Amino acid sequence: MEEIIQNIPNISDKVLLHICRHFKNLPPEDLSKLLELGIDRAEIEQELMLVGSKFFSPPFSGIYAIVDYIKKNWQKKEVISFENDILVSRWVLNKSEYPLGIGNDGLVSLKSLNENELSKVYKKDRKTFVVNAYPTSQIFPTWEFNVISKSKPNPDILTIYPGTYAPPFPMDSMEKDFFLSCDEFWKVHALIESK
Repeated sequence: MEEIIQNIPNISDKVLLHICRHFKNLPPEDLSKLLELGIDRAEIEQELMLVGSKFFSPPFSGIYAIVDYIKKNWQKKEVISFENDILVSRWVLNKSEYPLGIGNDGLVSLKSLNENELSKVYKKDRKTFVVNAYPTSQIFPTWEFNVISKSKPNPDILTIYPGTYAPPFPMDSMEKDFFLSCDEFWKVHALIESK
């Protein structure tokens, strides 16, 4: 196995925008920083409106709070996997310190739903992939978050999100085995769509 990414990976402007989707809103200072980077306000608002897992405040008021936490605690990560130069790492925060959770999990296994709940699942277009969606008013709190990063050509963070680890949506550019494992995962899971 190649050496696991030891140094804190970089995070691009594009990824900062992507991470906005894991917050309901941003503090004014985060919004100002993103606008200073040249990111369009409409793009930020579009990301904030996407359905999925969301961080709670506290402990993470916005994207720069979670990025700072990762920078300070990079060496404390739990490595879930490191394959094809992609590192999946996880942090689990203390339930007694955050009794309400650090965010809501945006993912549910279809096997965990009863017949009535399964009847509510529908297909939803998520820009690059049609995924199962489960509308519910129930909150699924989580105390963990994941960071996906790549090691080559430079160490870069690809995404950060609270909740259960999920592989990426299947894409034609993936190796066949990885595509199949991603596809199988998404066939039996649904994104939680909070009402």
